[in-house]
Amino acid sequence: MGISHTPPAAVYVVGHQDLGAVKVGACLEPSARRIAQHVRRGWQLLAVFPTPTGWDAASIERRAIKAFTPTVPCEHRGIRRPLRPAGGFLRPEQMPQSGAGETFDVFEVSPARAVLALWYLEADHRARYYPPSLDGSDPEQRHRDQIYAWARTRYIVH
Repeated sequence: MGISHTPPAAVYVVGHQDLGAVKVGACLEPSARRIAQHVRRGWQLLAVFPTPTGWDAASIERRAIKAFTPTVPCEHRGIRRPLRPAGGFLRPEQMPQSGAGETFDVFEVSPARAVLALWYLEADHRARYYPPSLDGSDPEQRHRDQIYAWARTRYIVH
């Protein structure tokens, strides 16, 4: 995914009835140009979940794609391996705006399942990395401040 990892972002689910596909994606949240590209090409926005940073959006997107990819048991150590490569229900020529690798067949991943799964993954991610604080301060703002402080110490010449 090619988005910046520090500004606010969002994860989204779009669906296309004619193509029979559902897509999970991530974009920078304030502009949401990425979602507009899909809507212009006939996709319907099903859900958007804002995240504090692009890193959070990318992490949630990866977890969703992994969750939607069918797996089969592997004989070696009882692990599961993908039945086929993750995503990629549509071919790139069917999605000129790019993102075909994050598409799924609606018969395997229904739009309702995609929205519910993304809602759960976003809530789980928020609870894991941004637990509510007891002192009433905003943990997301504290996290952004930590990221900017870290970046200033490494990338700004004093």
